[in-house]
Amino acid sequence: MDFASIDTSLSHVIAQRKTDLSRADSLRLSEVDVYGLLAILGLTPCPAVTWDGGASESARHAWAQRAVALADEQKRILLKVVGREILHKTDVGGVRVLRWQDGAEAVPTVLAAVAQMLGKFREAGMADAVEGVMAAAFVPHQANQPGQEVLLSLRQDPAFGPCVVVGVGGTLTEWYGQGGGAGCPGGSTLIFAANLLAAMPKGEVDLIPTYCQHVPVRVIARLLGVPEEMGPDLLRWSSATNKFRTDLGSRRLMPDE
Repeated sequence: MDFASIDTSLSHVIAQRKTDLSRADSLRLSEVDVYGLLAILGLTPCPAVTWDGGASESARHAWAQRAVALADEQKRILLKVVGREILHKTDVGGVRVLRWQDGAEAVPTVLAAVAQMLGKFREAGMADAVEGVMAAAFVPHQANQPGQEVLLSLRQDPAFGPCVVVGVGGTLTEWYGQGGGAGCPGGSTLIFAANLLAAMPKGEVDLIPTYCQHVPVRVIARLLGVPEEMGPDLLRWSSATNKFRTDLGSRRLMPDE
């Protein structure tokens, strides 16, 4: 791991923000900062380009052209407002999957969508918190299915020192919090998660089947009252149900059906 490059990257962020860490409890990173750190760690993030909110009109147009180039076959990209102090971007319209139709002028469509998103932040009195807009490639995933999102963070624990934290992400985080206490039947989910991490093989490992699927399935089984030994069955049922809903949603019914 290239710790020197990590220190350099974080030092650059601190210098940009003129942050005195001796007086601050924490340093918040933007998506741009995190993507840079992931690259240093050898983790490849999805392709993305960022527009600085203060850029000129020509620079904004050039950014929109690069954003359009990230679109998939269905002409989809993800737009996300960048701002370290904006913790829940979705709640204020700061995240949007943009898709345009064949024949549509893509660049004006992207710029219009960005203007609409920024307008919502102005209406909410949060314009000063906006640092720019990121356009990223659309990454297909199956929503509301265990093992689709991962929480990864670094923290300085007062008791243990530097720690790497790996856990479930997305809406399943709330379920994990509800079912993670030691008072839950069958023992603590926290201990279960710790045992999974301890049993991981050395070297490269796929976190999705090795860790990320097991923890949320255990929590969901407890919430539903399903025996935990039926976790693999619950995962197969969840995957099959989600595939059925996806297929049904994409299927166009004919008038005579």
